[in-house]
Amino acid sequence: LGMEHNFAASVDDRSSVMDYPFPLIRFNADGRLDLSDAYDVGIGEWDKRTVLYAYQDFPAELDDEAQRKKILDETIASGLLYVADADSRDAGAANPLGNLWDNGSDAIEELQHLLKVRDFALDNFSERNIRPGQPLATIEEALVPIYLLHRFQVQAVAKLIGGQYFNYAMRGDGQATPRTVGAQKQQAAIDALLHTLDPELLTLPQALLDSIPPRPPGYALDRESFERNTGVIFDPVAPAASAISLTLDVLLNKQRAARMNIFHAMDASLPGFETVLQALGKVSWYGKRQAAVAGIIQRLTADQYLDRLVTLANNSGADPQVRAQALLFIRDLDQFLAGQKRGKMDSDWYALYTQARHKIDLMMNHPSQLKPAGKPQVPPGSPIGN
Repeated sequence: LGMEHNFAASVDDRSSVMDYPFPLIRFNADGRLDLSDAYDVGIGEWDKRTVLYAYQDFPAELDDEAQRKKILDETIASGLLYVADADSRDAGAANPLGNLWDNGSDAIEELQHLLKVRDFALDNFSERNIRPGQPLATIEEALVPIYLLHRFQVQAVAKLIGGQYFNYAMRGDGQATPRTVGAQKQQAAIDALLHTLDPELLTLPQALLDSIPPRPPGYALDRESFERNTGVIFDPVAPAASAISLTLDVLLNKQRAARMNIFHAMDASLPGFETVLQALGKVSWYGKRQAAVAGIIQRLTADQYLDRLVTLANNSGADPQVRAQALLFIRDLDQFLAGQKRGKMDSDWYALYTQARHKIDLMMNHPSQLKPAGKPQVPPGSPIGN
């Protein structure tokens, strides 16, 4: 039919089948998961308007152009939302309304809801999540999409940060001019994404870990599996590394960072990129040092954060101010690390501090010896595209 995707339909009461639908998951009165309305049925209101505009026939006595303008005017007046494919897919996209695989009119509320769904699912995860007769090791395949259930909503929330609502307005059509997301909403989005880095949230239940044995012959790991550093044994913190990477991808996006700085310069009440840098610092390098598995996950966050800052500071394609801010944070971090005393902390933390100072020294004084750090290989999410 020649219709464009409308990736704002999910926040507009599922107004189009041309959005990519994420299953609508709710809790019933008994506190169990309810999938009775997981997917919508039939075409939506936006679809009806696009078909009407593209294919409606008019009586000979009517002017076709005038009638199609009337359809456009009525569509605009209805308040139906539209965001195109090109303004929705990229992690640095600006319009908060355009997202793939999301739900709900409030991205932050939906993220919080999905995290509750995720907690419920993980607490009840067991061998019942695979078919009888399947190797218990394949519990991992069923685990991946549940552990990363919030991955697409993370992107939706991120678009509120340095975000701008806009229409594809034409001269004289009366559509609203672009509007920057308010400061309170942006800060709430930053806080919501920082929560996704909480080690408690990212730690898998011990009972679940105990149920996953090594993989038998014929069931090799593939791109749908989590990476691991533990050989044949399931790596209990590899899922956390993937989740951390997904959140840092959107919080440290160079386009988003540049928009934040520009919007902050025009309106000091809006957060600049430094707000994100400092907030990430407080949950990683400058936060209270945690122990045991939580400590491992916190150190993973800190390590990935530094690696990405090094990359950003050296990215010639990034905005100069963004690069400068990344470099300043790295220098301040180096001074902080230099003042830490070995005898006053867990040896694992001091080892991380030592490694971090080594990376920073290479960056500052021997850049040719600094090898770019690779990001964790996260299992693919969207089934469409490369």
